[in-house]
Formats: sequence, C-alpha cells, structure tokens
Amino acid sequence: MRYKSHFQGQPVLHIFAVVGILLKNVACSVDVVSVFHQPPDSGSRLLRNFLLDSRDGSLYVGGVNVVYRLADNLQQYATVSLGPHRDIVDCAHTSGLSLNCTLAAAASDSYTQAIVLDVDSDVIILCGTLYYGSCARVSIADFATAEYIYDSVVPNDESKSAAVVIAPGFTGGNLLYVGAAYSTRGDATLRNSFRLFSVRDLHTFELASIETTSSSSVQIRPEFQADFAMHFVRAYYFNDHVYFFFRRPPSLASGDITSHVLRICTNDNRMHSVVELPLQCSVNNVNYPYMRDISLINFDRSTSEMHASSLTGPALVGVFTNTAEGAGNSALCIFYMTGPSSIEATFQTVIQNCFDGHGSKGPEYIVAPEKCTGVVSCF
Repeated sequence: MRYKSHFQGQPVLHIFAVVGILLKNVACSVDVVSVFHQPPDSGSRLLRNFLLDSRDGSLYVGGVNVVYRLADNLQQYATVSLGPHRDIVDCAHTSGLSLNCTLAAAASDSYTQAIVLDVDSDVIILCGTLYYGSCARVSIADFATAEYIYDSVVPNDESKSAAVVIAPGFTGGNLLYVGAAYSTRGDATLRNSFRLFSVRDLHTFELASIETTSSSSVQIRPEFQADFAMHFVRAYYFNDHVYFFFRRPPSLASGDITSHVLRICTNDNRMHSVVELPLQCSVNNVNYPYMRDISLINFDRSTSEMHASSLTGPALVGVFTNTAEGAGNSALCIFYMTGPSSIEATFQTVIQNCFDGHGSKGPEYIVAPEKCTGVVSCF
C-alpha cells in the first residue's frame, strides 16, 4: 500500500519510553587521557561537530574555517581550510549557484554545519554556511583541499541547525539524507526554494529524484519560514527508514518547545512516506521536553548480562532537559526501536489509524492539516 500523504501522530506520552533516569546537577572528576587544543592563532573559534572513522580511529573535528584530522590520541596531523572566502551574495534569481554570482566585498567565515563519511568513495562531506549552505568533498587519502559543490543543502546561518546521514536509497546505492532549518539570510528567492527535508546524490548534492509532480524533498510552508524555529539534533538509519530528531514549537503561535521524531522510507522517491511523532521523556510524572542529544545503540545480550539489565536489542538513548537554556535538571530516557510499544510499532499504528480514518494528516509546517480518510482495499 502506497502512502498518499504525510501523517502526524497523536502525542505518544510515555508509550515507548522504557527507562527514565533523573540526573541532578552533580560535579565529578574524570581522569583526562588526551586533550586537543586549537592553535593559538585560531582565537576563540568554536569546535562545532565531529566524526569518528571507526576503520582507522581517525577523528574529524569541524570548527570555523577549518576541519581537523586527529589521531586516536587526539594529536593533530592534518587540516583542511574551508574559509574565509568571499561569499555568494546574489545570483540574480537564477536556479543555480556558482562563483559567477555576485561576490561579497569582504570574506566571510565558514561555520561547519555537518560532517559525514562517504565510505564507498573514501570522502568526507563537509557542509557549512558559505555559498548558501553548500557542501564540499574532501578526499581522505590526501586530505588537503575542499572541493565545494554549489547547491543549498544546509542553512547559511550559523545559528540554524542541520542533521545529515548517509543511507541506502531508492536509486540502488547510498544517498545523502538532510534535515535543515530554514535560514532568513540572503536572497529571498533562493531561500524560498530551500528544502526542509531532502534526499540527495552523494556526488553532486542535487536532489536524487526530480519528477514532474514531485521530488525527493519537502519544503516548509511559507507562513512558517520566518518564525517557526526547528532545531535538528541527529539523524539515523534503521530498518529501511531514516529518522530525524529535532525540537520545535507545537504550533506556529506557541512559545513552547517539544521534541519530535520524523521518519522517511528509504525506498520513497516522492517523500510521501513522511510521518512525525512527538517524543516525550517523563520521569516521576515530570516532563523533560527539550531533547539535547540522542544515540542509536544496540544492547547486546552479553552487555545486559554483565550489568544485570533486561535491556536488549536496538534502542535510542536520549538526554532531555526541563528548561530551554539547558540549566536545571536533566533526564535520560531509553526508547526501544523494535517490539511491542516500540518506536517502529508506534509509527505503524499511526499510519494504520490514518488509513482507517482516524487522526489527521500533517505536520502543519509541511502540509495544511486534514482529517484522515478511510481507505477501502479491493482484492
């Protein structure tokens, strides 16, 4: 059965939170094995994100205008410069970006927005704020030059967020899955064509599928562009789906923030399979709405037996706080990925309910809300 629209689930509450641990603010001492310091001439530049290559233990750390390659003892042995460069200011409302566009008079910094490893090509993909959020490819073999490919992939505003992951796709090979917050910087025509969620070719960064009536992307609705703050946290691939995790307001007029997970089928080239659910972390009847980070972990049987735990199988481990600023108390919640009352089961329930005529289509920042209509199958 093909999904005909996007679905929005009802609040899940504590359905698939299997463990909740309250974390008070405590101080503890940890022995520091290795420390990496940026060179003195880098000033107060922030280190923004990192990527571990498990094949050789190399650690890639993205900063401002540079990405560092570190050994397993955190010793720096290579860098690639990403900026500053004269940024693209205006492309005369053309459909493509290039250095033939108008260039700014002064150079701008490149803030790293995302780092991901293309294992098949032995290439690091680096996405930053220059050139309307374009990405660059860097060969691991020589790790010397960043080859920018001009296409708007991530926000060109360093205060906005993005989450990317490489996963199998509908082309038969791996594709780049991107969740990116809308940026208010730059030319309006270019910004309005920006994709909130997209599936892209790993070499050109163009949309992997473009058809007459649809493409492998979805855009945020115009009325939500300026004031609807989405903060992306992570993206993961699991069982033929890509999951995006983020915080957002529950509605356009709301001042609150809630945490959410959105799922896309990897064999869907038209993005008809988008489904979103709230993700709640509650401990002792106290809700922690602000997801800070989340990891996909497989709890194997030997680990569970070692720690006398009943946790087995794939699960999400998330850190949540009860304040927007990150102060106050925190909570650690674990969500099963498979089995009864799991994330997979909850998604399937929401989809089936919509086909049965229950619930509503959404989310409203992508499509106008509409009541689900029952579908009758003929055999």
